[in-house]
Amino acid sequence: MTDKHTDLYEVLDIIKNIKIPIDYEFVPIENSCNLVSAQNVLASFDFPQHNRSKMDGFVFDSETTNMSEKLKIIAFLGANDILDIHLSKNECIKCSTGSNLVNNQNTVVPVEYCSEKNGYIYIENVFKPKKGYIETSGSIFKKGEILISKGNLIDHRDIERLVLNRINTIKVNKKPLIGVISTGSEITEQYVIKESIINSNFYMLHSFLKTKQVPFSYLGVIKDNHSEIKVAIEHAVNNYDIIITFGGTALGQKDLIKNIIYEIDGKIIIENINVSPGKTFKLAMVKQKPIFILPGNPASASVCIELFLNIFLDTAYYGQSQQLFNAKSYIKLNKKKGFYKFIPGYIELKDNEIIFYDRLSGIKGKQFINAIGIIDKEIETLTTGNYIKTFII
Repeated sequence: MTDKHTDLYEVLDIIKNIKIPIDYEFVPIENSCNLVSAQNVLASFDFPQHNRSKMDGFVFDSETTNMSEKLKIIAFLGANDILDIHLSKNECIKCSTGSNLVNNQNTVVPVEYCSEKNGYIYIENVFKPKKGYIETSGSIFKKGEILISKGNLIDHRDIERLVLNRINTIKVNKKPLIGVISTGSEITEQYVIKESIINSNFYMLHSFLKTKQVPFSYLGVIKDNHSEIKVAIEHAVNNYDIIITFGGTALGQKDLIKNIIYEIDGKIIIENINVSPGKTFKLAMVKQKPIFILPGNPASASVCIELFLNIFLDTAYYGQSQQLFNAKSYIKLNKKKGFYKFIPGYIELKDNEIIFYDRLSGIKGKQFINAIGIIDKEIETLTTGNYIKTFII
């Protein structure tokens, strides 16, 4: 193992620049929220296709009607109804919110500005015609307009526009499939075996990936056996887009996974980082597929997932990730110069300033957001009120 350390920001640049193939699939629009569109979706017609009333009221032709006189009601329009009627002088149609308006049906008076009696309406003097009472044809989107651009993240507003355009499926970028391997003869998922170490890392990762809506398969716990771990990794490389392993990274341990990476013609592109926790994190590439080799220590594994894996998934799929930003720290500590320090914690917006708290402070509530504090490598002593970099999880 070399004594040379890889700088944290070099690591982040490497992770952001890893490219993996992204396939596509067609999904029902109700399942497309927070996915990336793999196509430009064009409107096939104007919407609304006709002018529509935005009020319950009466529609008339302002060109031929004297509003100081009574208007005869000749028909009724329900929501989304349409009547191909040309209005004569002082005629009107009773309309609903959403009624389609055609021909010279050009002015709507809301019900609150008129009175109805014996088949006629009388418009109050205070009424002034407003364009805002009518939603014009094509005001939401026009035929040929791009509803969603290729590469854009789909949200609930986009889905509404798709529905209005009578689209029920959409082509989206398919999320990469992850294979997860835990290693270690001491690891178990059986809570009753007190002599073994419960595999808390997997349960933490499971929850994280569920939150990110990333599909994954758990390939189980592999004992510290070279051939068994090699078979598991080769299987994962052949069947998954991204591989995650836990354990076997600590200095002084048999680094089985690193040796196996070299045996299967892989390459270690990140190791020996100047951070704590997380120094022993490694990233390998095998057949153009990334393998995140995570420490077995839960504190180290957690921050590596929340920062390194998080940034990679967002960049690889969405094309961008959260940025680091400054926050005022409520932490006191001393640390070794030359190393960055990761602090799991929370942030809140207070008095127009972002405040960061250590997770161990016990402070938590709905107003707080999970984040990681990153204390710069040049800092040896941090006091309350100092500013640090933070990353929202």
